[in-house]
Amino acid sequence: MSRSRSYTREMRNKHIARKKRIIKKVYSGNYYVPYDGMLSKGKVHCSCNLCAFAKYNKHERTESDMRRIASCNEKLKEFYRLGE
Repeated sequence: MSRSRSYTREMRNKHIARKKRIIKKVYSGNYYVPYDGMLSKGKVHCSCNLCAFAKYNKHERTESDMRRIASCNEKLKEFYRLGE
């Protein structure tokens, strides 16, 4: 069973609106997108080392995740030490 064009259009617009809200909140409007259709595909998530844990089990952290967190913490300490 295929979906109608109107359903597909509504879902696309819903996804674009969600991503626009995220951009507005996270980047405070300082993120340029030439046209809204560019937001219709792709994922919106953080991929930094502090946030990118194993996706298969969000409640447990693996050993490599713990090492990554320790590394990030050391880098943050170093950054703030150099800033003083």
